[in-house]
Amino acid sequence: MTARPQRPLYALLALALTGCASTNAVPAAASSARSSLASAAASVPQPSTAASATGPSSTTSASGPSAAAQMICGAETNSHVATLTGASAPVPTTSTWADNLYTCTYDVRAAALVLSVKSAADPASAHRYFGRLAAKLQPTEPLRGLATLGLPAFKTSTGTVVFLKDNDVLTVDATALPAEVGIQGETRDELAYTVATDILACWTGK
Repeated sequence: MTARPQRPLYALLALALTGCASTNAVPAAASSARSSLASAAASVPQPSTAASATGPSSTTSASGPSAAAQMICGAETNSHVATLTGASAPVPTTSTWADNLYTCTYDVRAAALVLSVKSAADPASAHRYFGRLAAKLQPTEPLRGLATLGLPAFKTSTGTVVFLKDNDVLTVDATALPAEVGIQGETRDELAYTVATDILACWTGK
């Protein structure tokens, strides 16, 4: 059987950037995509100078994850995961918070879709974590052009996508899911990328 060719990741942006229209994140995210550079995977994003009135806070504390991190387990992300995987109801989740790493695991038909956000003390620390993760998950492929949303990012061939934004490193790990997922037969890495960029669209204003 001939394998179904994968769609270019930038072709999935139209679906991914629909999640936060109410916070004006969609046009902002699209603008970021248009201005992305091919060398973004090697750059360190600059820290935000101020929190947007419409975006979630990136402030972390020992007592719990930031509002931005908690979005990976929120109702909007759950709804998107359910739609992508063909679920007719909210997907069961469990979450943990340890060492400034917030993890949300979605039970997709007894297979784990794992989303996590590492909230570092500063952009340099986040960049070092991003680099260590890239080394750990080898072989990896940098995302380039529009697919990066203007951020350092990489993917693996097995279904993991990682983005770096300011102090946060977002990881979507779909490696435990079937090779094709959902009613349209998305591949693991297509699903991981779509979920990640949906979350990043909501982070644009933070």
